[in-house]
Amino acid sequence: MRLFISIVVHALIWSGFSLVIHLSKHDRRLFEIVLLFLFAYFTYLLTYSLFKEKKFALQTTIISTLVYYVMSFCLYI
Repeated sequence: MRLFISIVVHALIWSGFSLVIHLSKHDRRLFEIVLLFLFAYFTYLLTYSLFKEKKFALQTTIISTLVYYVMSFCLYI
């Protein structure tokens, strides 16, 4: 059950990231990378605050970030 909650929370955060990137199309790539790290850190903090396990929070954050970028790369091809 906690994995499902984590997936839903991560999906909401990454869709918010997509919206922010979409609204700031004219920004430089550096600022998009900074936003990526900010959103990834926010995702980690939120997951850790929900489940109180650092390893679980870090693993799900890394996996969701990779899945997000693979999916966004596949959609832009």
